[in-house]
Amino acid sequence: MYAIIETGGKQYRAEEGKTIRVEKLPAEKGETVKFDRVLMINDGKDMQVGKPYLDSCQVEGKVVATGRRR
Repeated sequence: MYAIIETGGKQYRAEEGKTIRVEKLPAEKGETVKFDRVLMINDGKDMQVGKPYLDSCQVEGKVVATGRRR
């Protein structure tokens, strides 16, 4: 299962158990963040596409690090 989310004006593919690097978030290391701008969800059988976003869908993630990209 994966979802396409939008944050910081960019789109990212989010999958359970995977780490993604996104633009600066107002959160600290260890905090949970919720992304409510979900553009698409694919569970391997069905695909849901928003217009532009899916209503009442969100993706949760945990901040594992903060700082500038090197």
